[in-house]
Amino acid sequence: LAAAACLADVFLAGDTGPMHLAAAVGTPVVAVFTCTSPLRAGPRGEGHQVVATSVSCAASYLKKCPAMKCMQEVTPERVWPAVAARLFAVSVIWLLRGVPLATRRPSLKGPNACNPSAFDDQSAEHGENS
Repeated sequence: LAAAACLADVFLAGDTGPMHLAAAVGTPVVAVFTCTSPLRAGPRGEGHQVVATSVSCAASYLKKCPAMKCMQEVTPERVWPAVAARLFAVSVIWLLRGVPLATRRPSLKGPNACNPSAFDDQSAEHGENS
């Protein structure tokens, strides 16, 4: 999952472990929050965007909900603009770096970021992809 997150231009997720993994490897995240708090559990780092519900019970951490109003309020029409904005930002960065579309690969973004070529080397060591 870490390798897939590294190769993604944007990672769309709810408040989950994979969301935090993607943020940790430096992939821009669009995180959807309903019953949990983005202030408490949002993706760490820069370049992420949160789409949170605005219903009265938002961030209540309820385990069961009879109404599920938040699921009706967080629609694709609310989430897609955040995803599109992150994709546009990533595309501009690649364009400014002069990297052709066909050769784009994530660069190292810090000590927590992964290097896709490291996964290739590790696979070769274990006899995979031969």
